[in-house]
Amino acid sequence: MDIRKHPAYMWSQARGPHVARLQKLLNVSVELLQQCGLKVNASKCFTVALRNVPHEKKTIVDKETVFECQGRILPALKRSDDWKYLGFLTPEGRAKTNASGKLRDALEKLTKAPLKPQQRLFALRTNVIPGLYHQLELGNVTLSKLRKCDNMIRQAVRTWINLPTDTPNAYIHASIGDGGLGISSLRWTVPLRRLNRLKKLPLAEQPANSAPGAFTQNEIKQCENRLKDNQQNIKTSADIYKRWAEQLYTKVDGIGLKESSQVPQQHVWIQEGTRFLTGKDFLQSCKLRINALPTKSRTSRGRPKERLCRAGCNRPETLNHVLQQCHRTHGPRIKRHNAIITYIERGLRRQEYEVSNEPEIHTKAGLRKPDLIAKRGITAILIDAQVVNDQTDLNSAHKQKSELYKDLRKQ
Repeated sequence: MDIRKHPAYMWSQARGPHVARLQKLLNVSVELLQQCGLKVNASKCFTVALRNVPHEKKTIVDKETVFECQGRILPALKRSDDWKYLGFLTPEGRAKTNASGKLRDALEKLTKAPLKPQQRLFALRTNVIPGLYHQLELGNVTLSKLRKCDNMIRQAVRTWINLPTDTPNAYIHASIGDGGLGISSLRWTVPLRRLNRLKKLPLAEQPANSAPGAFTQNEIKQCENRLKDNQQNIKTSADIYKRWAEQLYTKVDGIGLKESSQVPQQHVWIQEGTRFLTGKDFLQSCKLRINALPTKSRTSRGRPKERLCRAGCNRPETLNHVLQQCHRTHGPRIKRHNAIITYIERGLRRQEYEVSNEPEIHTKAGLRKPDLIAKRGITAILIDAQVVNDQTDLNSAHKQKSELYKDLRKQ
């Protein structure tokens, strides 16, 4: 039913705004809503009374005028009050948000709380950042405020997991499946979420020459302009993930994560945690992923310092050298390989495979000794594990290893 056709509405418009007439119109509106199956929650209702000042050409917010709804006096808002049920608003329009202050308090509480680093990151992803979305999406926020919030988040994350200040920002904001920490960037997430909200409004389909349609179209256009990145338009969350992943893989510290998305299960410990990781081990693991361990090459970056390996290898002490080449870590490398094989073997035996360790296989190219051969029924799996450096293409390494056993496929 159109309330504008009701006699009470036409009466109030013809006689001018009067408290008694407006109260009658309010009562009629409540009755009509109840007939439609909608019950008004008076505890969440309030009024904003606007009154003209004669001869001064001013409109003021009248806090003295009050109304009733279902026998309950509705609070009259002042000019400085705000509300959030229909958006983050004030009597003057969209409110300017204080998200940075709210975020600062939340980060300080997380920093002082007796939590492990992985627990702080989990709380940041699931509680702190989502708690800002409503205020930032519906309030009056600028890009500079969003960037300021992102800077505060990155500073806190670097403090919690003891990352160097030159760690790429993309490592913090890239999705966990792409090798990052999965911390949302408000600079890109908030405009996208606001754009999606606006496009779902019925007002978005109204003509642009109408007042509601013009406002909605202007807001949509502003969000679309904020989502432009070097002539590319960000349209979905997948575009944001792709942007951060591309930035991460172009960095010297992040190039080793380029193919990590092929096996997303390997990153589960970042998001869900594990009982096998202490807080210290979690910190070291996060540093290992992004080449932030204190090797000589890493700590002397940008400065003319000695970079040769401290084990006397006469090679630059990079993380790749320490993990894959240095003679001092030869023993741990063997233990690492054996630990991987033991883990796989345990899983195969749990699935009732018959497993053979390092069997000798004679081929035309010579004797081969794979790590494992697992058999179950007519199925046989040959496993020869390898750990390659971060510059090696995984598909090429797999094909090269498979060539050693190509004669077995013909048997």
